[in-house]
Amino acid sequence: MELKALLGEALATRKPIRREFDFSGQTVVAHFLDLPALEVREILRGPEAERDARLIAATLCDETGAALLTFEQAQQLRLAYLQVLLEQALSVIGALQEG
Repeated sequence: MELKALLGEALATRKPIRREFDFSGQTVVAHFLDLPALEVREILRGPEAERDARLIAATLCDETGAALLTFEQAQQLRLAYLQVLLEQALSVIGALQEG
């Protein structure tokens, strides 16, 4: 297959991606923005202690793409919730292989 045919799939859409997952013992539906790699790299370039909260704040959104958490709110998440949201965000941006 030609690379040109696959390039469309390689482009980030910047659109909300619907995800269904377990959150605090309940199945929930949430949306995460599909961000381009350079934008993700810029988020991750910040201080290591802030990276997870910055990524969640940048990607977690409603179905229209509006942010659900500020960076300050994302910093206040309990570890178990942060990890679940981070896993979903990483999957949407293509940094985590689903399996």
